[in-house]
Amino acid sequence: MIKNLHNKLFCAGVTLFIGSITPLGVLSIQAQAHQDQHLKTSTVDKEAMLAHQLMVGEGVKIDQQKAFALIQTSYKHDSPYGKYLYSRYLIGKKEPERAKKMMADALTKILPSAQAGDPFAQYTIGVIHHLGLGVQPNMQQAAEWYTKAVENNVPSAMNNLAGLYLRGEGVEKDVKKEVQLLMRAA
Repeated sequence: MIKNLHNKLFCAGVTLFIGSITPLGVLSIQAQAHQDQHLKTSTVDKEAMLAHQLMVGEGVKIDQQKAFALIQTSYKHDSPYGKYLYSRYLIGKKEPERAKKMMADALTKILPSAQAGDPFAQYTIGVIHHLGLGVQPNMQQAAEWYTKAVENNVPSAMNNLAGLYLRGEGVEKDVKKEVQLLMRAA
């Protein structure tokens, strides 16, 4: 039963990123309310969040040209999310040492928001620990931050946490929890 359900979800595209982490994808149309709930999130940070949506087509049509323009604008305005995206998408491969420093700076600026309950920040901290961006990879920390974001109904966190349960990384392997998270994210 679980295998059939998992196969159906996979065929429906729900597990599109389950073998690898989704890039900073948190603000789907369904999760837009969470973005608006956090009034401390600046317009520039919201532009950075939209940039990600445009990069991956989450709730909007993919438009990498607009995404890059928004990333650059948010980076120039010192948005921690802009720095995160800029270091991840634009310079990560070309200038890895610079990207690592920018990621560490973004982490210190995003962490207080994550600790205060901001779902986008919680997800972002999970991704940083999952991929080891500016820090050593730490699947337990990734799972903890994804869990907090899941509690705030972040679909991408549900997908990424499901992947950790599938592979038993940072959490005990649990296919039932994986399927529940995928169903909830769908």
